[in-house]
Amino acid sequence: MEGIQTLPLLLCFVGLLALAAIAVFAKVGSILIGAGRSDALPYQRRKALFSKAERSFLGCLEAALEGRLRVFGKVRIEDLISVRGVSGSRRASARGRIKSRHVDFALCCPDSLEVLAVIELDDASHKSPKSIEADRWKSAIFKSAGLPLLRFAAKRAYSLSEIEAALSESLGERLEARQVTSDVVSKIPDSIGRIEEFGRIFRPYQNEGSFVLSQAPSVELKSALKANGYRARKVDCDWVWSRN
Repeated sequence: MEGIQTLPLLLCFVGLLALAAIAVFAKVGSILIGAGRSDALPYQRRKALFSKAERSFLGCLEAALEGRLRVFGKVRIEDLISVRGVSGSRRASARGRIKSRHVDFALCCPDSLEVLAVIELDDASHKSPKSIEADRWKSAIFKSAGLPLLRFAAKRAYSLSEIEAALSESLGERLEARQVTSDVVSKIPDSIGRIEEFGRIFRPYQNEGSFVLSQAPSVELKSALKANGYRARKVDCDWVWSRN
């Protein structure tokens, strides 16, 4: 009689064990199947490194620099400055203000890659009280480190002269102006070879007399090119210049 009473309990226990085993096997199976899929991890590539506003500004910035400095984007602040002279909780607090933060652009000497200045492009997101306070701290931090921080308002179009003036005021002699004349254009190769003038590389394109500039042309160089009968057209990511 006692054996008959314990039979339902035994069957219930066995049933629970079976359900647990099925759940474990299902979990292991899903892991093994997921491991073979390309979408097993929740990541995807971004379409571009810069936003449209950042890319537009970068083009004007490179035109203003004319190859005199190198531009790096999305640079971690901890790769630019470090915390010195404090320890313990003060060091942790100071590092916490720059950890996981970045600047939009860093301007470096082309040879030594010494960082000469950094640039922040302020869009609408910088107008909130929290962002204003964060920007205030960021400006104070770079001032304390002795590294110039230039701020530009994000907009649809940028004034090349405005950018040049801000760079000149901040960098002074480190950004020595280079005069570009129509003499440069006469040195452009017609069909073969490549030369470097004023930090800018001219390389030939497919057709004879056509070439590509490695960077966006300055206002002076663009005027000189047009005066010598050259016109530009966009091919993929390059501006190809050809004679009419």
